[in-house]
Amino acid sequence: MTAALKVAAANLPIVAAQWRRSELETIRVTLDHDCIDARCFFAGDEEEPLRPGRVGITLLLQHLRALCDGINAARREALARGLIDYGR
Repeated sequence: MTAALKVAAANLPIVAAQWRRSELETIRVTLDHDCIDARCFFAGDEEEPLRPGRVGITLLLQHLRALCDGINAARREALARGLIDYGR
């Protein structure tokens, strides 16, 4: 393993995005060695403030482009049908 790969691996996982879904739930998107994970986390305790739930999806990074394309297509469709009205 090259020095650059060792540094990259030492900094994983990366929290790419995170937002509150509710008072007790947080959605977190992380990147790890070869996968992307989008998961619901629950309020925990002092030792582990957020605990991962079973609800989520984990895909190999090779599927990231297709996942983004699918989510963007769903967003466009929801906008076109008036299901959401933000971010035009």
